[in-house]
Amino acid sequence: MAQQLALDRLLDEEVHEADSWKPPFPSMPPVEVMGPLRSVPSNVESAGRDGLRIALASDHAGYALKEHLKQRLQAAGHAVEDYGVHDERPADYPDTGRPAAQAVAYGHADRAVLVDGAGMAMCIVANRIRFVRAALCTAPCYAVMAREHNDANVLCLGGRMTGVHMAEQILDAFLATSFGGPRHQRRIDKIDP
Repeated sequence: MAQQLALDRLLDEEVHEADSWKPPFPSMPPVEVMGPLRSVPSNVESAGRDGLRIALASDHAGYALKEHLKQRLQAAGHAVEDYGVHDERPADYPDTGRPAAQAVAYGHADRAVLVDGAGMAMCIVANRIRFVRAALCTAPCYAVMAREHNDANVLCLGGRMTGVHMAEQILDAFLATSFGGPRHQRRIDKIDP
């Protein structure tokens, strides 16, 4: 019980920290105060538009794959918000992964795609944010299961571990798969009560 109370306090502090967050890169637009976190149902997609709103971020190790996937997403009609990085200079993954994942938590993006060297670091950062369910996927079947069973809203990829062709297949599976519904919802509800 005491651990749960401490965790709740930390999550409340995270909301207040998010309100004062400043972009780490001058090229990134300033982040408006987003308001309280809210649960974004999986069926909240970009109504009336051809595609989804996708937040995209990487560190230096994931930059090349992120740029490739950005072009693919834009060509497919998705609105892409690139949270950086914008070159291959060394960068810290939380500086870009956190605001991209927060965009999903706050409802400014329908999904996010985060890329670092192995995919694990971005996944850890994203899963620290309430109402974000990030999945590190190494094959399309993992992306399908993450969406269908876990209602994952953030896809994490390893730029040094996943080839371009495989990353395209994983991304396509992640975006094409819907959440499985009521059977799994009760489990999702236990993650962020």
